[in-house]
Amino acid sequence: MKNNVIHLHPSDCNITLQEEYLCLGGRLDFFNIEQVTQICTNLVAAVSAIKVDLSKVTHSDSSALAMMIALMRNSKNNNQTIEFVNAPKFIVDLGRVCGLDSILPLTYDANRN
Repeated sequence: MKNNVIHLHPSDCNITLQEEYLCLGGRLDFFNIEQVTQICTNLVAAVSAIKVDLSKVTHSDSSALAMMIALMRNSKNNNQTIEFVNAPKFIVDLGRVCGLDSILPLTYDANRN
């Protein structure tokens, strides 16, 4: 599989696809989430299993949860498996507050604040 790197500006979001890992970094918020979701959906279209690495996300609002749900729905419709790994605590906490922690396949990066 070819590695893809996409930098969105001025949104300060980086998207990298390496093998089965889709790595997101920077900001995930209301201002860029629609574009980020579309790019991620397109990048993972040909992959049967994907791990979305959130370890480099520095800021997010509830839009990130909407993106994760959209990616999860899309993967289910395409018979793909998806897992969100290395999530920063603020994303895990946001998911818990919104009642999505039992729905999203999300693992927490305990080495981060």
